[in-house]
Amino acid sequence: MWNYAGLVDVGASEDHNDDRAVIGTKLLSKGAISGTVETSYISAAICDGVGGRRDGDRAAEISCEVFARETCSAGKTMDDIINAVESANEKVCDTKFKENTIQSLFTTIAGIYADDEHLFVCNVGDSRVYRLRYQYLMRLSKDHSLVQEMLDAGEITLEEAWNHKRKNVITNCIGNIGKINPRVIDLSDDMQERDIFFICSDGITDALKDGEIRDILVEYRNSDNLKECCQRLRGTAIAHGSKDNISVILIRKEVTAPDGE
Repeated sequence: MWNYAGLVDVGASEDHNDDRAVIGTKLLSKGAISGTVETSYISAAICDGVGGRRDGDRAAEISCEVFARETCSAGKTMDDIINAVESANEKVCDTKFKENTIQSLFTTIAGIYADDEHLFVCNVGDSRVYRLRYQYLMRLSKDHSLVQEMLDAGEITLEEAWNHKRKNVITNCIGNIGKINPRVIDLSDDMQERDIFFICSDGITDALKDGEIRDILVEYRNSDNLKECCQRLRGTAIAHGSKDNISVILIRKEVTAPDGE
């Protein structure tokens, strides 16, 4: 069983929302949701339409819909998740060609698929997936960004990356023509009950460092009110100067009762 909550918010400075979120088949364009999934599997994703390009919201919505359709059943494999993200890109690119809007319709994606035996994490762009286990926060995704490439090359430090004037420049996204080669990792051998998975757009991570995110998640790790945690993350990001749309998803794998209980 899984408990979940999600929030999509225009933020404090924007007048248009390019973010979308999907949990199972529930698509969220604004507001907050929470609930419980009784099935053995769950899938979820956040898509953030690329700033400065038209129709980022449509690209995000199309991508969420395709991801949901292709991941909402048990027994998915790593190849299935790769194909789901590639299918989202194909659908967005088909729309671009049909409407002759090649310079529009771009979005990031970050998501998970989990069942009793498998856990896959995927991303394209700089939306992120984290895991909180006990009091330890681990980033599971890896940004497709100029700053990440500079970090990988040893050209800058983490502190320099945080303050870098080009930290929002991404190097891959849905809407690029051809294969986009999403990052997908298999963590099936490293999943525990009570793990919390946190998916977010950069409206959170541009304002809050990983340690600040961790502190908030730890407060709510045993709470039944994950929606309140989403709202707390939103409010704290805005208080710290977030100027973008804000989207968050929290998913907690609950303890399975022994047979007969």
